[in-house]
Amino acid sequence: MRLNAELYQDFDKDYFYFLSAEELRTETRDLIVDSMRGIEKRSTSVTVFVDYMHCSWEYGFIPNPTGAGYLIGIIGDIKTFKVITSSLATFLSLYMEDAQVLYDHQVSATDSPGTV
Repeated sequence: MRLNAELYQDFDKDYFYFLSAEELRTETRDLIVDSMRGIEKRSTSVTVFVDYMHCSWEYGFIPNPTGAGYLIGIIGDIKTFKVITSSLATFLSLYMEDAQVLYDHQVSATDSPGTV
């Protein structure tokens, strides 16, 4: 895949592009969230901060439903969010290790998500 070099001058060797503060975008979406709590459907704000391979998928964060902090996850498509961690430090460590979890964007199951 050829990337638009003007837009993506700062992508790394694995095609991760960390958005600048000016490029961050937040919107409200109806998401299917896959986390340790199971599969849940919820309407929430999501902020995208990393683009992978020019929109193959994205990484973003959403408010933690427990009320404490945020959850970082993979946005495999516009409706799904697979939680990776609740810590930016952990996410960055996983990124530096090129951990496999960063590439697993498939939601476990979406048959009967509950509503939060």
